[in-house]
Amino acid sequence: MPQRPSAFLVRNLRLLPRGKALDIAAGEGRNALYLARKGFQVDAVDISAEKVATLSGKACQLGLPVRGIVADLETGCQIPPAAYELIICFNYLQRSLFPRIEAGLKSGGVLLYETFTIDQTRFGKPRNPDYLLKHGELKAAFGDLQCLRYWEGIVGNRKAVARMIARKMSTCPDTSGLSERSMLRFGEPGPRPKRRGSRPDRSGCSPAPKNLS
Repeated sequence: MPQRPSAFLVRNLRLLPRGKALDIAAGEGRNALYLARKGFQVDAVDISAEKVATLSGKACQLGLPVRGIVADLETGCQIPPAAYELIICFNYLQRSLFPRIEAGLKSGGVLLYETFTIDQTRFGKPRNPDYLLKHGELKAAFGDLQCLRYWEGIVGNRKAVARMIARKMSTCPDTSGLSERSMLRFGEPGPRPKRRGSRPDRSGCSPAPKNLS
């Protein structure tokens, strides 16, 4: 049975500007595929090659504009600046990525973020504080964005999360510290695969790339 998209995403779709979207830690693509159905062009990034292959196969079969990308964001791969109208992130926390997320938004672009807070230790994993937000941390981390929605609390007596939707108002994104060599160019089309090296599956779709450099 296909996974449903996040209810938080679905409820707030009207706030999200159409265009190019980046789904960070996309998994098998429940949110990326939903956005593509709603008219977005989506880059879906995950460290798992298996999950990216699954989401890419689903997108291909459905004829949806989703590009699956295998990448480890903790090893230096970066988000290109001013590339996306929308960036979403669910259940993933990498604090060093916060400035790159903000820089990756175009002027007027929107960030939609949901992940666990320190209260999650009452309910189960994750328990490592490195992966848990402190109270108010998410809103403070993106203080230069215009906050449209913010909420922290307990969901269904089973998980503790913070949720935020915020808009980038600046027309001058901060790209300091970024070099072309250090950036993974999510926003640029990759080279077309050679026919000899790509075998279509039964749907006629080519296999998902293992990674981009």
